[in-house]
Order: sequence, then C-alpha cells, then structure tokens
Amino acid sequence: AAAGLDASFLPRAAAALSGGERARVALARALTRGPELLLLDEPTAALDAATAAHVGATVRSLAADGLGLLVATHDLDWAAAVADRALALRDGVAICGAPGEILEVSQ
Repeated sequence: AAAGLDASFLPRAAAALSGGERARVALARALTRGPELLLLDEPTAALDAATAAHVGATVRSLAADGLGLLVATHDLDWAAAVADRALALRDGVAICGAPGEILEVSQ
C-alpha cells in the first residue's frame, strides 16, 4: 500500500501495465526488503503529471515515515515540491541546501 498499489495489480502481466503502474510496482518491490535508504533514479521519467504527483506524494510519505531517500532527477519543479534538501551541479560546482534556493541558483 505504501507504493500506491492494490490487489488489482496481482493478476495482470507486467507487459499489460502502464509506465506509471510499472513504476509503482518497482517501488513496491524495492520496499519489500525494508530498506533504510532507497535510491530512485528518475522516478518520474515518462510519467504523466498526475502519476508524477502520485509518486511525489508517495516519496514524501515514505520520508515522513523515516525512510531515507536519495533521488536523481532532471525534473526540477518536481524536486522542489518533494525534496527537503537538494544538491545541484553547475559548471562542476556542487550547491547544496533548501530546494527552492538551490534550484534558483542552479538554473
């Protein structure tokens, strides 16, 4: 349930799932091991806005529950809405801090 899945996914073949559904299945699969830290690489790539928002809400919920998350993304608006801290690279220089401040500087 933490990844936004319900039993309706169980009988369906992986090939029959949408991109967003596949992303949620991958997240649920990763969570089954009870990790302390979860690494997400472009979790909103190729997702529609509604599904990206759902993934963002899920990420925030997991973080609120104490799970450590490290997310790599090119979606700066999504990162600003979801992250507590951000790290951006610009011209080989790393900038770290609050998402709004960092993302303004890095653009």
